[in-house]
Order: sequence, then C-alpha cells, then structure tokens
Amino acid sequence: MPLALILMLLVELGGGWAAMVHIAGVSLFVGRVSHMIGLSGESVTIWRAVGSTLTNLSLVISIVMIVVIAFG
Repeated sequence: MPLALILMLLVELGGGWAAMVHIAGVSLFVGRVSHMIGLSGESVTIWRAVGSTLTNLSLVISIVMIVVIAFG
C-alpha cells in the first residue's frame, strides 16, 4: 500500500508522534500478512477481514495524525 507508506512518511516529516507512526506501521504489516493468509484459502476467512480492517486502521491513524499536525 504505497498510500499508507506515503501518509506515514508525511506524519514523520511533519513531526508527528513516533509511537503513532509505529502503531500505524505495525497495523499495516500485520494487516497485509493477515490478508495474505486469508487469500490463500478457497473461501473467505476471518483472516481476510482482519487484514482489511487493520490495513484501513493504519490509513485512518495516519490521516488523523496529519489533521492533528495541520490544525493542532
């Protein structure tokens, strides 16, 4: 997800909290791995849903941090 990585870079360059960047990064990594595990089966599994949720969570964390940096 290039967008998630770009957003995390913007948070880091904007002086955002390092802990939030790490949380977003771990969420992205675990989400992508979970999604991969979910796609390896024949049917839709819980891993696929968890992976999508965690990937989107990393995007939301980064976007919220950018808004906080811009207006905070």
